[in-house]
Amino acid sequence: MVIQGIESKKLLLNGINKTADVVKSTFGAKGKTVMIVDNLRMSFNITKDGVTVAKNVTLEDEIENYGCSFIKNAAIKTVNEAGDGTTTTSILTQSLCNNVEQEIQSGSNVHDIQEDIKNDLITVKEYIKNKSKKIKDLNEINQIATISSNNDNEIGNMIEEIYSKIGFEGVINTIETDNHDTDYKIVDGYIVDNTGYAHNIFINNFDKGIVEYDNPNIYIINNKITNFNSLIPILNETIDPLKDDFKPTVIICHDIDEAPLKLVLESVASGKVKQLCIVTSNLIFQDRKNKFLDICAVVDANYSEDSFSDKGSCERLVIEKENITIINGKGNKELYLKKLKKEKTENNSELNNRIFRLENKAAIIRVGGKLPQEISEKKDRIEDAVLAVKSAIEEGYCAGGATTYIFAVKECNLKSKSLKKALLSPYEQLLINANIEPYYLLNDIHNKGYGYGYDVKNDLIINLYEKGIIDSSKVLRVALENSIHTCLNFMFINSIILP
Repeated sequence: MVIQGIESKKLLLNGINKTADVVKSTFGAKGKTVMIVDNLRMSFNITKDGVTVAKNVTLEDEIENYGCSFIKNAAIKTVNEAGDGTTTTSILTQSLCNNVEQEIQSGSNVHDIQEDIKNDLITVKEYIKNKSKKIKDLNEINQIATISSNNDNEIGNMIEEIYSKIGFEGVINTIETDNHDTDYKIVDGYIVDNTGYAHNIFINNFDKGIVEYDNPNIYIINNKITNFNSLIPILNETIDPLKDDFKPTVIICHDIDEAPLKLVLESVASGKVKQLCIVTSNLIFQDRKNKFLDICAVVDANYSEDSFSDKGSCERLVIEKENITIINGKGNKELYLKKLKKEKTENNSELNNRIFRLENKAAIIRVGGKLPQEISEKKDRIEDAVLAVKSAIEEGYCAGGATTYIFAVKECNLKSKSLKKALLSPYEQLLINANIEPYYLLNDIHNKGYGYGYDVKNDLIINLYEKGIIDSSKVLRVALENSIHTCLNFMFINSIILP
């Protein structure tokens, strides 16, 4: 079956609009909640979390459901990259797709539209960068965490308290607990960059696109795996998850050849091998050797370039595409640090950086509640807040209240009509959800200048910085990038082929 031309775009737009309309109703301080029904458990969850809402939207019409996926994928990509901004992404994507389609139907050249949007994206990203302020104190962390958790002051206060103990370079991880209360504990944390899972098949947390293991066996070799047979003794440990001593297994190496990797993937796909992850590193040799030495010390394994180490372990291991986080490694890190510090000199910046990374602290937030749905929803909001803060530490923050986008329209010489309309749409939606005329006070805000915006709770134009209404710059950037990327894919579709 083939659906061509305007009809195909119309059906996809229907799906985009239906999905975005549900998600964007949650936006802002006066956003509404959505009830998500779970038929299997005969229960429901009430939430304002944008990504949770988006993930649970399913439409009856097959083609419209593909349109729904445009919003879902864009929102999920944003939250995975920046930790927040799912609702903003949904609003921007919806507006862009509708505006661009109107331009196309009115006779505008699709390639000209594309070029203008791409050029304007560069301009707006530079504008966000120039307006960004660096995180300087814990109060700013509190503000970002509070806003990102749907204005939950308790979460904002907790994350501020954690960062006061672990520092801005610290790591925060979240787990669910059977307790009714939510609390945290401070632990050792070690991050290795440019090192991550070798294939998506190893992912066990699909929402976040990561691998998470508690108390794994960790094998390390600073070399390339070329022979599948060398893996067999280790893989045998992963076959029977019912064994009393069964643990997840992680293999950390420089790289792995295609042939042995293929055999591993087949074993995982068939279910023969369980709870296994192969981790590879893009680091150059000397840097990789140092990092692998540090990992071995942290998890209590022996460094080797010839054969696999004696297995090490840690309390928790989080593996991303390009980073791994080791929490409470079983090695004697303090003794290892003493040894490194004896070699420390002012001129050895690389060694000093290793010591700094090894001294990092981490926190585990244990999310509790009375019902599983309550725990899950709260965990989502805490993770959003943590990642939004992390993003702000990386790239700074801007004025909130959807104002950075509207000032970009005012102060940047943008060519794309569709993008200019889209950049105004989050501000408009903020007011719509508060039952206020969308263009209310827009000129007054412009006249006040950047840093001012509308407080929907108190019906006032305020200094956003003074009131702590700020947005992560990375969230603003990533939300816009993913929205535009999604729109550019959508605008060139001319036919849909169904099996």
